[in-house]
Amino acid sequence: LNQKFESTVRRVQTSDIETVKQEMAGEHIRQIAELQQRFQQEIETVRTEERRLGKVEEEKTRSIYAERERQTAEDLMQLEKMHAKRVSQLEQQIAVLKKKVESLEI
Repeated sequence: LNQKFESTVRRVQTSDIETVKQEMAGEHIRQIAELQQRFQQEIETVRTEERRLGKVEEEKTRSIYAERERQTAEDLMQLEKMHAKRVSQLEQQIAVLKKKVESLEI
């Protein structure tokens, strides 16, 4: 009877130990799954931030390009005005010189 009792106790202990091992393994698997999920969320957060920063950088570059393009157009207009003014001055000088030549020829 004592032997039967001890055998039953050992089976219960073995069963309890196996149950505890399975529970610990299950808890370990749950912890790993939670970590994987958290890391995946962190990765997605970083990717989202990188995309946002990329868009900000792209918009900044577009803005700089547009400003430079506007400045170039403004500079070109200024050069055209200066050229027109210089051409007008030269035409006036030519006209004055022509009159002087004509007056000398007479």
